[in-house]
Amino acid sequence: MTNNETHNPIPDLNGEIANLAQQFGRTNLFLALLKAIVRVKSRPPDADQLDNRLRRDMGLPERVADPIDLFWGMKR
Repeated sequence: MTNNETHNPIPDLNGEIANLAQQFGRTNLFLALLKAIVRVKSRPPDADQLDNRLRRDMGLPERVADPIDLFWGMKR
């Protein structure tokens, strides 16, 4: 942060929360806050599951082919 930016973006947070509670109701406000807190954030996929093209694009070494996968690939 620079010196020009404020550390308190909402000067009257209690007033803003009171306005939201008045506009949407206390129950809806509480449920929305609870939902935002408990929300599960998705994880990016593991690099082991990516194909070699994507691994090369990200600068990772290529995955060594499993001999069983090679066998089943020849059967198709």
